Amino acid sequence: DLKNSDYGLSYYYLPNRIDFVFLGQHNAQFLFLSDAIGNAVLYRFRQWMLGVGASYPIDRFNRIDFQGLWMNLSRENLDDVSEKAQRRSFILPYVSYVKDNSLWQGGWFAPNNGSRFNLTFYGSAKYSENSLDLQTLTFDYRDYNPLFREFVFVFRATGGLSNGKDRQSFFVGGNEGWINRRFDRNIYPIVNVEDYAFLTPALPLRGFNFNAKNGTRFGLLNFEARFPLIRYLIGGGILPIGLQNILGAAFLDIGSAWNNTESWQAFQRTPSGSLRTKDLLIGMGLGTRVIFLGLPLRFDVAWNYNWGSLSKPVYYVCLGPEF
Repeated sequence: DLKNSDYGLSYYYLPNRIDFVFLGQHNAQFLFLSDAIGNAVLYRFRQWMLGVGASYPIDRFNRIDFQGLWMNLSRENLDDVSEKAQRRSFILPYVSYVKDNSLWQGGWFAPNNGSRFNLTFYGSAKYSENSLDLQTLTFDYRDYNPLFREFVFVFRATGGLSNGKDRQSFFVGGNEGWINRRFDRNIYPIVNVEDYAFLTPALPLRGFNFNAKNGTRFGLLNFEARFPLIRYLIGGGILPIGLQNILGAAFLDIGSAWNNTESWQAFQRTPSGSLRTKDLLIGMGLGTRVIFLGLPLRFDVAWNYNWGSLSKPVYYVCLGPEF
């Protein structure tokens, strides 16, 4: 059934200085949303698109990427087919500046030297009833510093904002590739069909569940020390399993997401006069990283900090590389 499946096709043309890509894709997801009286209703969200992109290298480490997409979105109530489906159709241009001189060496889960920077703008004008009015700007800077032979300090700063009548939302809290994930208030922040296409997680902000805060603006700082723990470990038993290059990490995450910048407040005073965080989220913790059965696994334990005390620990089992 093509309506309920995920598939895509892309063609890259790479012989010249400017790289071109032509692509088409379709994906479908099924989500339960609450109706007006709190009942769970099954919806099908679909997205299909055609696009063309080009990448122009300024030099070895700098490039400019362009992309133009014709996007189509739909949201259908599968429990009540009489409800009118939400549909959107619009043209979405992207432009990005990328600087990347990072190096990935020695069995790390991410680069261990150099830096990365990405500045992206995309948007759509309201030219028809089913089109969108949004303009989004994001940036992402990452710096990898090998302070000692096998000790890497990583700093990351990322942020973004979205304007327009149909501006998108970002959410903070949680970790990338979180397998045992949890959502604050058990709510996945999707309502309209454009939420499905444009809702963007800003991660990691450990010590919190997914969707700890959401809004049309976000900022996030990550400080992380990465180091080797165990070079090689053999487990006993009938089938001994060898684990090598077990890495460790200690981290501090600071961030927030909001809608109104004027009303955003980092700290507040309690009735007793103590200073506590309000809209600012702070998390800290420790973790390990290991390749198990060919898969990159990350295990983190983190606490959120309200400027007065630490919370109960939050445990993360994650799949995939680090930022």
